[in-house]
Amino acid sequence: MPPPPPPHPDEHVVFRLSSGLPPSMAASLFRLSRPRRVLLPLSALRLPLSTQPLPQPRDPSSPNSNRGLPAFLSFLAAAAAGGITGSVALCDAAPDHRVGGKDSTELVVRGERKRVPQQFIEELASFLGENLTVDYEERSFHGTPQNSFHKAVNVPDVVVFPKSQYEVRKIVMTCNKYKVPIVPYGGATSIEGHTLAPHGGVCIDMSSMKKIKSLHVEDMDVVVEPGVGWIELNEYLKPHGLFFPLDPGPGATIGGMCATRCSGSLAVRYGTMRDNVINLQAVLPDGDVVKTGSRARKSAAGYDLTRLIIGSEGTLGVITEVTLRLQKLPSHSVVAMCNFQTVKDAADVAIASMHSGIQVSRVELLDEVQIRAINMANGKSLPEVPTLMFEFIGTEAYALEQTLLVQKIAAEHHGSDFVFVEEPNAKEELWKIRKEALWAGFAMKPDHEAMITDVCVPLSRLAECISVSKQLLDASPLTCLVIAHAGDGNFHTIILFDPSQEEERREAERLNHFMVHTALSMEGTCTGEHGVGTGKMKAVPGEGAGDGVTEDDEKDKGRAGSQQHHESRKAHPTPRLHLTNQVPDSMAVGSVVQVCRGAATEYVHETFGSVTALPEDTNTYFMSYKLQLTVPGPARLNKRTRTLLSLGVICTNSSIHAWHRLLGLLHILTYLQNTREWFTSWFHKIAFLLYTLLVTVIYSLRS
Repeated sequence: MPPPPPPHPDEHVVFRLSSGLPPSMAASLFRLSRPRRVLLPLSALRLPLSTQPLPQPRDPSSPNSNRGLPAFLSFLAAAAAGGITGSVALCDAAPDHRVGGKDSTELVVRGERKRVPQQFIEELASFLGENLTVDYEERSFHGTPQNSFHKAVNVPDVVVFPKSQYEVRKIVMTCNKYKVPIVPYGGATSIEGHTLAPHGGVCIDMSSMKKIKSLHVEDMDVVVEPGVGWIELNEYLKPHGLFFPLDPGPGATIGGMCATRCSGSLAVRYGTMRDNVINLQAVLPDGDVVKTGSRARKSAAGYDLTRLIIGSEGTLGVITEVTLRLQKLPSHSVVAMCNFQTVKDAADVAIASMHSGIQVSRVELLDEVQIRAINMANGKSLPEVPTLMFEFIGTEAYALEQTLLVQKIAAEHHGSDFVFVEEPNAKEELWKIRKEALWAGFAMKPDHEAMITDVCVPLSRLAECISVSKQLLDASPLTCLVIAHAGDGNFHTIILFDPSQEEERREAERLNHFMVHTALSMEGTCTGEHGVGTGKMKAVPGEGAGDGVTEDDEKDKGRAGSQQHHESRKAHPTPRLHLTNQVPDSMAVGSVVQVCRGAATEYVHETFGSVTALPEDTNTYFMSYKLQLTVPGPARLNKRTRTLLSLGVICTNSSIHAWHRLLGLLHILTYLQNTREWFTSWFHKIAFLLYTLLVTVIYSLRS
């Protein structure tokens, strides 16, 4: 009897569409509606691990092959709600989710694979027993994020369900022995592809480790296992008059919240995860267990290992226990809402409120598109304009006083329709608008995917960053919604796109990249609370980019003598081109050459003394595409722009022989084709080749 076919890879999406529910809610119901896991006897583990045919491994030396993530990340973990993955892994192939064929890149993480050793499976099963499965449906479900537009070509080889730290240690030690990557898995609410397993390996589902081990009411702390959800924890704490003040997406677990260093709408008052974890325990890659501190609220003893592991997304260890700082439940609160003419006015009010010293608990910004979505989804008739929502907590008199102060600030910035409520039911109804914003956005186009991204900038740059981003978002044909935790400079964008349309997917990527680069150029970060995952890995090198050289250092260097500085650069060159204008990816090749000519000529003069002093070695003319080039601010240019800059260097230098120019341009063409970073069809390749020939002829005639 042939084995049953695997489930449709998008079965949960079909379930969501047919039920009319938001994706995350539908995914949760879908998971509950199917078997929790298939428990196989040890003898059954000798059967083939997948009903899918195993693809032939790619040749890493092939120019069209994509290598996986760096091998040095061999021990990686999504840590419940988040993580990354790396190393050569052992897995079978999952369905290919790519849009536009195998040449599509950004949203799909590829990896290399080998067969899983039977001995490895048996060794895990010897101590896990029934808490291990190789069922394809279960593995596919764990390898396909429910809230992320990122996908992976491969899925985990094995899914395990440890119930104790001891079992986690044994799993990690076994994986280390066989060099198999690890991806811990909990709530899976992350949206940057944290739980992907592009190289396969073992998925450690932490859902069975959800004990609340001890509560210290007088010390206002609690010790929990990583599988405990923050909502369930607060239900447990409520009778004791305490609560845990972080509120990320529903379903998030404490382990994943630590791993991704998450926060939420209350972070402006209570801080992020790093501010609310007292200590934790983690299993290191070799199986050792480390406890990062005591229950004391502060310590000056040695390294701060707690905050080193928080935000590490599983790259340092698997979190098995967390001690959390708790807060008293507020005795009184006020919820307020105000409308504005522009997003900038709303952001300015949030900034002014923080500068005035007002103790705001929440300050959320929703743009006009988001309000329109709420009206459509809930049948409301709210004014479709940028809106700010506030929450103030404390005594009744204090909360009211803070509310009136913010009302005055809002009036000074063209605010209107300022309303506030204190009655519990009215507060819940008003705040429900914000809580349902994400689902309302999905409801605008239920057949679309949502690319959700977040960035964070210094508070003084928030209004500028949102305004610049909004201009681009509004000009895009895609539907884009903005939600901001305006009190700490963090804002999110929901970009709705049709996954079956390659052009829409690329447009969504372009908008996402623009937001990230804009935030980095304003001394911000590529992610305020979602984490890196696989989606933001390329942006991480731009975090705090720079060599630490200040303006005073440059002045001192200048005083030492320009000639000495010139000789030093020749002896130890650090080639960088600093452009006066940032070059966007979408700019035409000819325009890029125009922008680059001045910078390229300046670079050649500065490095070699004159244009004609370039060495005659042909390879020198190709060196420019390898340069580490930067734009103003910390945002680094991508490979495509670096390559186009090298085109500017080649075309600018009139001393280069025409054939050398042609060879250089063809070299770039080959580079772009091999890396698949630009050309998507033969039309583009031929067009670029004709362009290079035309440029060569023109510059040959000029010289």
